[in-house]
Amino acid sequence: MKKKNFKLLNYVFVTIFLMIPSIVFADETISCGESIMEIPLGAAQIMHAGYLLIKIAAPVVLVFMGSIDLIKAVIGADESEIKKNQIKFGKRIVSALMVFLVMSIIQLVFHFLAQSGFSGPTDCVNTILNGKY
Repeated sequence: MKKKNFKLLNYVFVTIFLMIPSIVFADETISCGESIMEIPLGAAQIMHAGYLLIKIAAPVVLVFMGSIDLIKAVIGADESEIKKNQIKFGKRIVSALMVFLVMSIIQLVFHFLAQSGFSGPTDCVNTILNGKY
């Protein structure tokens, strides 16, 4: 790993670990179900933001990277390279669709579980996924 990337990654981890005490010892909590468990509001917000980031940013990044590879191949004007990058681009689009669909299916399953009367942990997960605190 390049030294610059390592420093950036180290900075991100240190920042996250410095934020954890403020999240864990937060005064506001979210009750899950019939007060089976409570989680700090800050932790729920971070988990919801991470879920949205994966659900939206991952497919966008995959399609963007595929487009760049395809543009490079077209500019290079090498027929075999264009064909290889077209296949790679197709795989990235399928991967992007799968990431989006898997996250949506997870959300749908927990929504149906909550509607069917199964409460407790399902309420927590549903609350975090939908961002309704």
